[in-house]
Amino acid sequence: MRKSILFISLFVILLFNLSIPLSAQESSQEGCKDFKEYVMRVRGEAEVDIEPDSFKLVLVVESESASLKSAIKDNSEKISKITEAIKKLNIPNLEFATSNFNFDQDKAFLIGKKTKIQNKVTVKAESLGYDKLSGYASDTVDIAMANGATEVKNLSFYLKDESKAQDTVLKLALDDAKRKASLIAKELGLSLKPYNVLGFWFDGRAAPMTSYSRQKNFLMKESMAVSKTQVVAGKEAFSAQIDLEYKFE
Repeated sequence: MRKSILFISLFVILLFNLSIPLSAQESSQEGCKDFKEYVMRVRGEAEVDIEPDSFKLVLVVESESASLKSAIKDNSEKISKITEAIKKLNIPNLEFATSNFNFDQDKAFLIGKKTKIQNKVTVKAESLGYDKLSGYASDTVDIAMANGATEVKNLSFYLKDESKAQDTVLKLALDDAKRKASLIAKELGLSLKPYNVLGFWFDGRAAPMTSYSRQKNFLMKESMAVSKTQVVAGKEAFSAQIDLEYKFE
């Protein structure tokens, strides 16, 4: 019984295949052949270096005292002194924000209870322009260290608004793809048809000067603890790729 059913099923499938017109099969094969012969995909690539216009860093201010109240008071006074000194640099669009605050209490034999405060303040200034950017960052580091900061770290330069840079590099990648397609079409004597965008990608790499830290040496005298800091803002690299599909005739 099972063999009969299997035989009937195979017979029906065979009849179905035979019923398909030969012209339709040839047309389908010809369509696949046309697709392979007349469609081409091209990738355009571009990379540009853009000057940053902003900087950001973190100030670390520490205080120690026998009581929590006095430690907080000392730390607050240090923070106020540092921020007021930095404000006198007249850096445009300057912002301060507490990024981390913590304290701990240690009990040591014969020493008594000790409270340690650590306050981290983020300093940020945006849309400064490239020419004065390095100078503003260097002066901020020096002023902070001279006025009681324990450490300055995570100095970085960046571009506030990346949209223009992305537009620029994407247009260059598109031009690159169109140039490649036109060159191939010219050499082969083909005419270009409208194309489709298959996809595009962005990538941004931060400026080479991405991190800087400086810690005060408490073994040195205060007048010698800080010297002129020199930092240079590099450029931020933006790259793009775009894949286009062309049809020829």
